[in-house]
Amino acid sequence: MAEKHKHFACKTDEVAIGNPRKVSINGRDYGIYQLEDGYYGLFDRCPHRGGSICGGPVTGTAMFVDIKKDGPSYVYGKENQLVRCSWHGWEFDIKTGQCLADERLKARHVPISCEDDSIYLMLNK
Repeated sequence: MAEKHKHFACKTDEVAIGNPRKVSINGRDYGIYQLEDGYYGLFDRCPHRGGSICGGPVTGTAMFVDIKKDGPSYVYGKENQLVRCSWHGWEFDIKTGQCLADERLKARHVPISCEDDSIYLMLNK
């Protein structure tokens, strides 16, 4: 496995839940996200058609709950845990990169390292 190199991305106070930070390192764009349990990074390319994932909104989604006599029941869930591609609206889980609409698609997750008040992306180059 290739050795990972630490690249400064931003300060922790530049990222908040629901308010990600887009950064460029070595000519490539990434999104830094804060969730309740920590920070996550995604490469800014949608695996569907190559659009900007990190330019899209941070959202939740309608989640299936139960089938009742009068039809299915849904609730809004995963609030601030999904990012929606700015081109076609495909939703991706920020923690895992998994696409909600097509399990074959996954956004590229980028490892994060936090030290004091700084956030670093761990990249191959």
